[in-house]
Amino acid sequence: MSGLMIAALKYSSLGWPVLPTFSISRSDGEFHCDCHLGKDCPSAGKHPRLIKGVKGATVEESKIRNWWNIWPQANVAVATGDIVCLDVDPRNGGDASLRRLFQKVPTIRTRSHVVASGTGVHLYFKKPDVKWRPSHLLSEQKGIDVRAKGHYCIAAPSLHISGRRYQVVKDRSSDLQPLPRSLWIPAQSKKSRTSDAPMEFNDALLLKILNVELTRSERRIKTAVRGDRNNRLNLECFLWGGRSSHHQLDIKNLVQHRLSAAAKKAGLSKSEIELTFNSGWTAGHSHPTNLAGLPNGNKSL
Repeated sequence: MSGLMIAALKYSSLGWPVLPTFSISRSDGEFHCDCHLGKDCPSAGKHPRLIKGVKGATVEESKIRNWWNIWPQANVAVATGDIVCLDVDPRNGGDASLRRLFQKVPTIRTRSHVVASGTGVHLYFKKPDVKWRPSHLLSEQKGIDVRAKGHYCIAAPSLHISGRRYQVVKDRSSDLQPLPRSLWIPAQSKKSRTSDAPMEFNDALLLKILNVELTRSERRIKTAVRGDRNNRLNLECFLWGGRSSHHQLDIKNLVQHRLSAAAKKAGLSKSEIELTFNSGWTAGHSHPTNLAGLPNGNKSL
């Protein structure tokens, strides 16, 4: 039994649903994703092997054993929802944001289950007992993504693209503490919405709208003239970062995968694509932008 399977079974025994993602391989001295995109994968070792994605996560032991018997080196992802993960990315200023949060909310440091990722850190908490959304104090922090319902985090001892393994720094998994109260506020209930509030969507309609708009973005990137390709990619990432922020849509991985593939076909290098995406998305997230037809609500895909 591999250490990854043992870890997956441990998480499931705590009631944390898990799923396998693609893993990291090494060839010619370089680490890369073992999916078909290889060295060009923008989400190396982080995207699900399951067709259903995070919706296929489970705590069922027989399924978990079967998955890691088929893919013994698969990275382990923990589905968030009942648990909340603060994903801190120093590349986007997350380390400075976390220091500010530590100063304002010291219990974050003392109560969290902490996992070191390849370049950042994950802080785990129990979700609030009521419907909730991130407070302004949390949502305004650059470089900190809130992983909640409908999303997942890569867990220890998975392998990062850097070649380092995710490691538990402070183990509070068996006694997970609630998300500090100052980091969340109650979500507005359906009953309290005004008559002009946006109508409820189903996932199929939401995905259809997003797919249409993403296809348009891909086309604009692919047809950009030489000399304007970086600018076009940056603009599209800026727009999608703003849309994600305005509509509270957790679609960063989806958008990054689609736009990065389009940029690669346009002739941009992997390093150019990654830098441009992060720059455009981060800037856009600070400038919320409405996309006609999308709901104003918290959605994760």
